[in-house]
Amino acid sequence: MRVMKFGGTSVADADRMRGVVALVEEARKTERVALVASAVSGITNLLVDAARVAQEGEPVQDVCARFEDTHSAIAKALSADLKPAQTRPLAEGLVALGAELRGLLQGVGLLRECSPSVLAHLSGLGERASCLLLAALLEARGLQPTSLDPRQVLLCSGDPLQATPRVEEIRARFAPFREGGPGLLLMPGFFGGDARGKTMTDVDGIFSADPRLVPEAFALEEVSFEEAMELAYFGAKVLHPKTIAPARERGIPVRVCNSFRPEHPGTRVTATAQATRHPVRGLSFLPDIALINIAGAGLKGVPGTAARVFEAMARASISVVLITQGSSESSISFCVGKDEGARAVQALEDAFEVERSAGKVDPIEQQPGLAVLSIVGDGMRHRVGVAGTFFSALADVDCSIAAIAQGSSERSISAVIAQVDGPRAMAHVHRKCFGTTEIVELLVAGVGTVGGELLRQIHQQAPKLRAHGLDLRVCAIANSRNSLVAPEGVALEGWKARLEASTERFTLDTYRGWAKARRPGRPIFVDCTSSEDVALGYPALMAAGLHVVTANKKANSGRQDHWKALRETASRHPAPAEVPLRDERGGGAAGHRHAEEHAAHGRHGAPGGGHPVRFAVLHPGIDGAGRTAVEGGGHGDGEGLHGAGPARRPGGHGRGAQGAHPGA
Repeated sequence: MRVMKFGGTSVADADRMRGVVALVEEARKTERVALVASAVSGITNLLVDAARVAQEGEPVQDVCARFEDTHSAIAKALSADLKPAQTRPLAEGLVALGAELRGLLQGVGLLRECSPSVLAHLSGLGERASCLLLAALLEARGLQPTSLDPRQVLLCSGDPLQATPRVEEIRARFAPFREGGPGLLLMPGFFGGDARGKTMTDVDGIFSADPRLVPEAFALEEVSFEEAMELAYFGAKVLHPKTIAPARERGIPVRVCNSFRPEHPGTRVTATAQATRHPVRGLSFLPDIALINIAGAGLKGVPGTAARVFEAMARASISVVLITQGSSESSISFCVGKDEGARAVQALEDAFEVERSAGKVDPIEQQPGLAVLSIVGDGMRHRVGVAGTFFSALADVDCSIAAIAQGSSERSISAVIAQVDGPRAMAHVHRKCFGTTEIVELLVAGVGTVGGELLRQIHQQAPKLRAHGLDLRVCAIANSRNSLVAPEGVALEGWKARLEASTERFTLDTYRGWAKARRPGRPIFVDCTSSEDVALGYPALMAAGLHVVTANKKANSGRQDHWKALRETASRHPAPAEVPLRDERGGGAAGHRHAEEHAAHGRHGAPGGGHPVRFAVLHPGIDGAGRTAVEGGGHGDGEGLHGAGPARRPGGHGRGAQGAHPGA
């Protein structure tokens, strides 16, 4: 039997439901099928919000009307496909579900309370409605579905919102359908069968990362059950961890496919997935996390302390996401959902009341606004350097780590970071792990001879650079009067005319605000002006997170206090590692590999020593080929080339006399 599970976007409207039925009809030609359907996209969120609104005593008529209208509109759109014998029962069934919704919400409103069991009941109305619509359409196609009520066959125990399936009892309930019986089963919600499983969603499988956060993410051909469970647990929403466990236990392969593109092979989840050249299989991101820390001299060497901590969490029915403890035994840190943070602190205050009174345990700390970023892969096991790559990538984008956790399986490494840093950190870690295109965002001020030539070269060399894995994206262009700002990149065709027509004025504060608000991974301010005011603004730009590359001699020929401030600010904001190129002939704006090696020598400090910096000098001279020359290096006597312009000069590699390295 083939199990086909369709997500909410796959049943979002009449056309999508017709597509689902077509896929089921095709599969039914060769084997028995169990069809499992989610609620229409957006309906479950609507129902959960309705429970909250009712609990607060607010009117819910609009919510109920939206639920009824959504499904009535789909039924109306399907009417041409249905026979009169299906139309009336479908309408009556949808009316009954609407009445059930109104009755439940009325009770919640009267009591001003919504228990977990009531919320679970409410949340399932969407799946029941979508299955009513699918059943009518299947019957009209002559497929004769047998509808199953999950309340009768999927027996669970525990918290209604985090229920645990009673597997053996479920197997007994499904025994009559296992070897024979109807050729097509239809059921709302999740279901695991005793044969091949297929989950249909609106993406091409399980991705290397959330494509909404990482545009370069790609669909994985194959993952192991263990990898799928790790990815699902830490935020990947294509599969729920509880849907993977039964398939893993029975060795049932699962394929995640796109119902919008059924021809795409999707992702196969198996017991033994083939290894890839990358040790990391995928990244996951779990937002809305709070870090709880209990510390004190009274914890060290006391047996049972950890047990008491997590017994307190269990008594409060709080799920612990991640645990870490230092070898000193004087502190224990763990993560919970942000909504559970205050309750977790109170539970620990109660459990350690005596120690707190005696001063042996410090005040319980809660750090909100965090997220868990994880790298997952079977290939990480016993592989040297994976953790180093992960944490170096986070350092590249100035992402501070609050806690670290790694299991003994070495299959996943997790870092707790600020949630606001998540998207840019995840994108950069993905590029480091998989060698996908590196995006460098440039903000160019001054578009005379040097600036204009730089923009011309970037535009001309863009395809070649992208082929080498580097996307130089000009996000701002400015002259002394006007500016063009486009976070996703300014189109360089005809930029001069559009700049002159722009009404947006250029100020350094605009660029500083842009960097702070957007927090890009590799932002570089390129100064091609001769303005002393712009040069004086470099420390503030670097403090905001921008690297600086300059052709402006005022930066190094002005007052000594400014020169010192420039270096001091740069030393407090160390430059990230070089932009990787995909072969040894990198060239172009990213610089030669050989030049990068020299720049790295300078960055770490030549014999003269010094700190890494975020500052480079772009010489206004032009080389023999008509290209702008760039010099870089570390703070000291390091030599080499590395910057926003082509890394070439007549007579060989340049010398970083200014102790400069932009990190770009």
